[in-house]
Amino acid sequence: MLKKSIKLLSILLFSFWTHAFVLASEAIHYQIEIDDSIHHQAKVTVLLPQIESSQMDVFIPNWRPGRYQQIPLANGISHMIAKSSQGKPLKIVKMETNHWRIFLEQPSKVELNYRLYANELSDRTRHIDSSHAYLDAVASLVFIPEFRSYPIHLDLDVPKGWKSVSGLKSGWNKNSFVANNYDELVDAPIETGVHEEYHFDVKGIQFELAIWGKGNFNGKNIAQDLAAIVKTHIDFWGNVPFERYLFIVHVFDKGRGATEHKNSSLIQTDSWSFNKRKNYLNFLQTASHEFVHAWNVKAYRPQGLVPYDYLQPNYSKLLWWVEGGTSYLGNLLLLRSGLMTQDEYFNHLAKAIYEYQNRPGRLEQSAADASFNEWIAPDGDRANNAFVNIYSQGKLLSLWLDLQLFQQTDGRASITDVQKKLYQQFPASIKGYTEQNLMDVFQSLGLKDAQKIWDSKVRNSDEMDFNQALKSVGLLLSHEIKTQDKDAQQETKATDKKMAYLGIKLAEKSENNRLEYVLANSPAWDAGITADDELVAINNIKITQANYQQVLQTLEINSRISVNYFRNGLLEQTSLKVGAQFEGKTKIIANPKNSTQQIQQLEKWLGVSLKKKMANKAEADNSEE
Repeated sequence: MLKKSIKLLSILLFSFWTHAFVLASEAIHYQIEIDDSIHHQAKVTVLLPQIESSQMDVFIPNWRPGRYQQIPLANGISHMIAKSSQGKPLKIVKMETNHWRIFLEQPSKVELNYRLYANELSDRTRHIDSSHAYLDAVASLVFIPEFRSYPIHLDLDVPKGWKSVSGLKSGWNKNSFVANNYDELVDAPIETGVHEEYHFDVKGIQFELAIWGKGNFNGKNIAQDLAAIVKTHIDFWGNVPFERYLFIVHVFDKGRGATEHKNSSLIQTDSWSFNKRKNYLNFLQTASHEFVHAWNVKAYRPQGLVPYDYLQPNYSKLLWWVEGGTSYLGNLLLLRSGLMTQDEYFNHLAKAIYEYQNRPGRLEQSAADASFNEWIAPDGDRANNAFVNIYSQGKLLSLWLDLQLFQQTDGRASITDVQKKLYQQFPASIKGYTEQNLMDVFQSLGLKDAQKIWDSKVRNSDEMDFNQALKSVGLLLSHEIKTQDKDAQQETKATDKKMAYLGIKLAEKSENNRLEYVLANSPAWDAGITADDELVAINNIKITQANYQQVLQTLEINSRISVNYFRNGLLEQTSLKVGAQFEGKTKIIANPKNSTQQIQQLEKWLGVSLKKKMANKAEADNSEE
């Protein structure tokens, strides 16, 4: 019986590889055999069509679309060997860290084999363990430029009980997929393993949700909320650039981040983040952001990203629009879906404005420069003081431009119309749009002095006045603090009260009070204190993580204080003059003096009806005037 089984297996394997080599005459055939999941490894085999030249170059890309930073993806590739269709070993020379050259003595089909190590879960590139595998082809499957346009067949050999899902079309079995070319392959990652699965239909389009991991989530509720997001987006755009769509969710300890693909997305989140409204809202915002990308980035994108160059940085001065504009639209559509409340939406914008106004880098770097230099963007102290973030800066620039366009056209046009026009006029399959194209679309919709605005706010770092911009739609920026009355009831009230300000942030969970950053031109900065200094005492009072805020509250604005700190192991002392900043949180509120007409304009801008109590209050206030 055993001999018969072995013989049958041999026949099946022979048939498979014979079939594969036939396919390879017309297509590229990849096979991934997950043979050592516990150690994050797999065997990859690539069958290539007839090679007529004496050499062939093989690469692993230097970055993955969706993350504009170079990543050493080649460090997961090892033990590469090649042989001809006659089984003769072929010489391979490694030319660069991500570049191999194969030499042929005569024309032949080629079989390529290598080991894949996949343990980069948080990079959202490749991960294999005993419960699943997530494989983005850009980090797992070699790229051969001369075969970029060839059809692709991909087969997975996975542990028993695993199921494979992808945005790719299914192949000859349940663990097999096909792609029209390499670009389609890398834009549809594979998730295989043990998952919770949910399926739903929205306007005749099939959607799938695959959740890997354990946590306090309710998969059915997530699927229902995703369906609500999807419906709102489809209603907004009018049509979709895909036939079906897959949401992949990874749930694991300290999980965070997400990546968009042509007809799928990956969202990573912490295992125990679903029962707190703040954390779950962040998950929904991420989902909405990634789904917008199915249009903005995948269906239309800037010229510098069409087509993708997998071996070099893809430069564009419009990444602020690609990412920040997506965030802005994603949150707006989440509000319109009913999954984000009006207060949550305003609070989100208010927090972003507060962070913008307290980031010295906003006056140092433009959104266009930040986009071009995203490939070398720093973090920490340098990021705050000299750079802006393409996501946050782009979101606020989109808000500011939206308010200008809406005001200047008396509500006839908004930034949503800009997105729709780009979708209609610049399909990524044909061409990308330029910075001038984007500016022209704004101008065609009614934005006055578009060139002047672009030079000031996009290409330069002139500050955006959100107080004035928000007033145009009947909104006000204010500061609120929590108060407690004699019955221990908490409420919030507006305040113009200020509190002591030093311009430093202690690194979280730092036992030695290391300073994560010191803001430029702050009291601490002017006193010569820098990031990575270790705060010891203020006015001879020992500082700890627990008491820092309490000590700060005792300081008088404009008073001079002594500060002790360690730098490079040496104790230092300086003095500084205490600065001031608004106490409490920055808030966005509707102007209580708004007329009914102003309320209607605000509702038109948001695309939703305001809370009744707000509208009623405005009407009551107006009737008393």
